[in-house]
Order: sequence, then structure tokens, then C-alpha cells
Amino acid sequence: MLFNSLDFVLLLGTVLALYGFLDRRRQNYLLIVASYVFYGFWNWRFLSLVFAAGLVDYTAGRGIAAAKTPRGRRAWVICSIAFNLGILAYFKYLGFFLESAVELLRFLGVSASAPVLEIVLPVGISFFTFQSMSYIFDVSRRKVPAVMTQGRWVPGARKPTRTALRSATPTSVTAVIGTSTPLLRAQN
Repeated sequence: MLFNSLDFVLLLGTVLALYGFLDRRRQNYLLIVASYVFYGFWNWRFLSLVFAAGLVDYTAGRGIAAAKTPRGRRAWVICSIAFNLGILAYFKYLGFFLESAVELLRFLGVSASAPVLEIVLPVGISFFTFQSMSYIFDVSRRKVPAVMTQGRWVPGARKPTRTALRSATPTSVTAVIGTSTPLLRAQN
């Protein structure tokens, strides 16, 4: 969906018409749904990628907040980084690494060829990947809160995010606007 298409105008009009009538919680639901509709309009198969990235970072944020030691926080950060950079490496750099490995093998005298990869690059993947990682770094440094755990405040957090909904909104929205905005820290 392009910003200058009729589909976008209809989606935007619907969101604007509904947004003012909803309470804060439902506004977040509306933004998530609209973001997924917008992103899925381009290629619906990548919606699971955006959802998985949000879910992994939501879980990692909770794990970081609940960790009692710096080592525990670091383990959650590493898991999140591995997942996010793994996605990025697969979609953006797998072809490059395979071609480089083939060229190295040829240089060493080994006959090799790389398979032709037809990997479609999701729109805004770098942006939403680094935006999610920024959230994890800020949570691990206690600059932003993660979530409440069963109604209790997470130690060290200024004001915790209460639900996965509020955690998911930035991930889904940044996947949509990733091609048109600067990368921000989670605390901003």
C-alpha cells in the first residue's frame, strides 16, 4: 500500500474517524490493527515476522525486568539480539555470505556454486529490527520500564507498561513507518 493510493486514504480515513471516539486502550488496538493491515497489504506473509519480533522482545523485556542479576539480564539481551540479528542476517545478508563463501572456495581451488536465492526483503526490516533492539537495550539499562508482572511493579522501572498490547504497539507501528522516519531510542 502506497501513501498516495486510494487504499491508504481509506485506511487513514477509517483510523482517523474511529481514533477520537475510542479510549486509550482501544486506540492502541486500532493502531496495531491498522499497522498490520497496512504492512500486510504489501505482503501478508511477513506479518508473522513483525509479530514474532514483537513477541520475542516483549518476552525478553519481561525477562530482563524480572532478572535478579546482571548476568540474567545479559542472557535475555543476548537471546533478543540473536533473534533480531538472525532475522536481519537471513533476509539481508544470506545471499552475500553465500556468494562470498563460494568465491573464497574458488580462490582456494575448490569448485563450488551457490544456489540461487529468491529471498524477498521485508519492507523496513532494518528499521523495526534496530528499533526493537533499542527497546531491549533501554530496558536492560533500566532507562525505560518493561511490563508489570501479574500486577506487581517491576523493580527499577519508573512506570511499567502494563500489557503486551502497549508493548506491541511500537513494534507494529514502526514496521509501518520504518521507511520514513529516523531511528529513535525506546525512551524517546
